[in-house]
Amino acid sequence: MGFLFSFLCALFFAISNICLKKGMRLSEKDNGIFLTMSTNIIILTIAFLLYRILAENPSPPTVMGVMFFAVAGFLTTYFGRTMLFSGIRRIGPSPAVAIKNSQPIFTLIFAIFILQERLGLYPWIGISMIFLGLFIQGYQQFTIPKKDLNKIGFIFSLLAACGFGVGQGVRKQAITSFNDPFAGALIGACVAILIFVCIEARKKTLTETVKRNVYSFNKYYLIAGIGTSFAVLSFFVALWYTKVAYISAIVAIEPIITIILSSIFLKAEEQFSRPLIVSAVLIFLGAGTIALTG
Repeated sequence: MGFLFSFLCALFFAISNICLKKGMRLSEKDNGIFLTMSTNIIILTIAFLLYRILAENPSPPTVMGVMFFAVAGFLTTYFGRTMLFSGIRRIGPSPAVAIKNSQPIFTLIFAIFILQERLGLYPWIGISMIFLGLFIQGYQQFTIPKKDLNKIGFIFSLLAACGFGVGQGVRKQAITSFNDPFAGALIGACVAILIFVCIEARKKTLTETVKRNVYSFNKYYLIAGIGTSFAVLSFFVALWYTKVAYISAIVAIEPIITIILSSIFLKAEEQFSRPLIVSAVLIFLGAGTIALTG
C-alpha cells in the first residue's frame, strides 16, 4: 500500500504542476501560493476531523511530533512549494520538476545519517536506476540550447529540491513521535500559510493579495490546491507502510508524468524522444524494483 500511495502522490503533484502553469497564464502577478494553501487548509482540516472521528484509537499528539511537523511544513509546504512555483513560472513545469526531483538525494542523506535507516541491496539498485533515469532526463532537458532559459528559475527549483528532500525526512521523524499523518499534513499547511500571511503583511501586500484572489478567482489554482492536498495526504499515508527513502524514490516519477501531461495539455516542446523513453523506463523499473523488494 505504501508504494501505491507514493505513486498517487507523484500523480497528484504532476496534475497540480500542469494546472499551475495554466493558471499562471491567467495571473501574471500571482503564482497561486495563497489560493493553493487556502485550499489545502480546507481539505486537510476535513480529512483530519474525519480521521479523528472514525479512528478507534488515534495517536495522541506529542510536543516533539508537533514541532517536527511544523518544521516539515515550513520546509515543504512553504519554502519548497514557493521555490517550485517560482521555478515553474520562469522555466515551465517539466524542467522545474526535473530539477526539483533531485530531492531524493537530500532525503537519502537525511534518512541514512539522521534517521539511521538501512536499505537492502535491491532497493539500492532500484534507487540507482531512478537516479540514472533522472540524469538522462536532465541531460536531455538542459543541454538543448534555449533562448528563454532562466538561471534564476533553475536556482529556485534546486532550492525546492533541498526543501522537499530534507522536509520529507523530517516528516518521517515527526510521524514516529506523533503517528497521525492527517494531523501532520494539517499542521504543515497551517504553518506554511501563517508564514506566508506574516510575510505578506510585513510587505503590506496582504490585502492586495487577498483581493486579487477573490475578485480574479483562478480555477486552475483551485484545482492545483486540491491536487497538492491529496498529494500530501498520499505521502503521509505512505509513511505508515514503508521507509521514507523508498517513498521519495517512487515519487521521483513525478517529472515523467509531468512531461507527458505537459505535452498533452500545454502543447509544450517536450517530445517523446529516445532519451526520454529510456529515462521513463529506467525510472519505472527502479520504482518497480523497490516495490517488489522493499
